Amino acid sequence: MSAIHESIPPYDFEKATGVLYVFSVKVKVVSGVDLDRAQRLTHPDLSLNAGFGFTVAGVCDINNDGFDDIVVSSHLATYGTLFAAGEIVVFYGSEHGWSTKNTSISRLSGTYIQRADSMSQSLVCGDIDGDGFADVLAGGQNAGPELTGGGSPGMVAFFKGTADGLEKNESWVLLPEFEEKAQYFGSSMLLEDINGDGVKDLIVSGWGIKGSAVAPSGGGVYIYHGGTDWQDGPSLTVFGPITSQFGSVIKLVEVEDKTLLGVIAPKAGKNGTIYFYDPETLTELFTVTVPPSLDMGNNGSFTDFDTINDKDGKTILVAGGKHFKDHGRVLCAQITPDNVEELVECPWQPETTTGGFGSSIRNVGNIDGGIIHQHLIIGMPEYIHTLE
Repeated sequence: MSAIHESIPPYDFEKATGVLYVFSVKVKVVSGVDLDRAQRLTHPDLSLNAGFGFTVAGVCDINNDGFDDIVVSSHLATYGTLFAAGEIVVFYGSEHGWSTKNTSISRLSGTYIQRADSMSQSLVCGDIDGDGFADVLAGGQNAGPELTGGGSPGMVAFFKGTADGLEKNESWVLLPEFEEKAQYFGSSMLLEDINGDGVKDLIVSGWGIKGSAVAPSGGGVYIYHGGTDWQDGPSLTVFGPITSQFGSVIKLVEVEDKTLLGVIAPKAGKNGTIYFYDPETLTELFTVTVPPSLDMGNNGSFTDFDTINDKDGKTILVAGGKHFKDHGRVLCAQITPDNVEELVECPWQPETTTGGFGSSIRNVGNIDGGIIHQHLIIGMPEYIHTLE
């Protein structure tokens, strides 16, 4: 399954409700995206300006009934007078698929909920507590208890899955180690087994996380190993240079059968830096920057990245910048587990671009038993470009 989100109608923010397009993996997409064949899911209440579809956790079986459920962000949802507090919308699967008639909405309890939390801007789902029901972790970079002097540090909240669906409110929360505002903890999350013990680990980033109570803000990444009490604190941490916004985007990529953790710091250097780590130890392996020979402008920085294999089996890093050369470009280089070649402009992209080309990048891998071996999806605010 693939999902693409957007606001409907485009750019009419006073009326935007959002819509999620759900494509079967059996639909062969070669020259474009057939929206007429896609199922459209909207917010069950058709809430305006709720940010519905900002991100999707993927599919997981929350009520353990044998059907996949879809967990969708609605990070700008308003609750009473609390604008942009955020909520989670779950579409429960059945033998007839998904429907707005079989949904639930979860949000923070009165203990934590505040305006502008943006809760659910990052989402992951999986059976975290081992009871057979998939759970949901939701991040909100502006959430968390209000601190003395104002502001919040960011927060990740655990919502428990049950036979009746996702619980309405959180069971527990994770906060950064230091009580400082504007750490944006929970801005991005991953849930994967990175140390090979068969239990999924949680990776949380915040582009303002501090390494100590007195350290300047640089951004950071926390890793919580599975099988431990995550509320006791992270197992491993890594922090970026001062004011680098390290951790704006985090992603795991496969390079020659080895998993690497990539972390974007958009303010490190002229056009940003992508740091690559061994996720088991958080040992830095190498960094990626735009070479001086490429003029991407003074305002553009990395916004996303992924990898794809070329016809010779080599792994290619594809790094996008939605403001590179003002309107967005993507750059390519061969990558190994130990190093990366110098970036060049990828050959398969429009000669000129508009609308933030390279804002998001995702390799969706094999589709329909390998009929389509790889598809690289490159997102922009106005369009979707699919490049083979």
